[in-house]
Amino acid sequence: MEAGAGAGAIGVAEFCALLKAVARRPPRLSRDLEPDLIGIELKQRILEALIADPPAPVDFEAGLLERADALDLSTGAARGVCSDILAEWRMAHAAPAFLPWLRAEAARPPDAGRRRRREEREGEPSWRPRPDRGFGAPPTNSD
Repeated sequence: MEAGAGAGAIGVAEFCALLKAVARRPPRLSRDLEPDLIGIELKQRILEALIADPPAPVDFEAGLLERADALDLSTGAARGVCSDILAEWRMAHAAPAFLPWLRAEAARPPDAGRRRRREEREGEPSWRPRPDRGFGAPPTNSD
């Protein structure tokens, strides 16, 4: 069956393993990453529970919530993480390009280069001056 076509496009255990591999990296931001790291750890725990005991694809949502509930996590945090996982599950079945992207991202090593834009341009400033577009300039008289 073609990727992205129907509920049989990918199995629950394979999907969760791919998602677990992709969700191992925190974002690279200049801020406190502790909440992100807690969310990643919660997501990893829920995905591990799904991999260990995968529900049937048609029962994914109920199975996801049952696995998260069995982990005795904070209800709000668990539901938030579960809603993200459910959205990604639905996207894997609805968007044909998502599954190949997910597989490619999961195959990347954890320390593979995820650079900020400014790091991509060695020696250039993180900002670029905008070209002068003449806004605010007095009109020219071309008569």
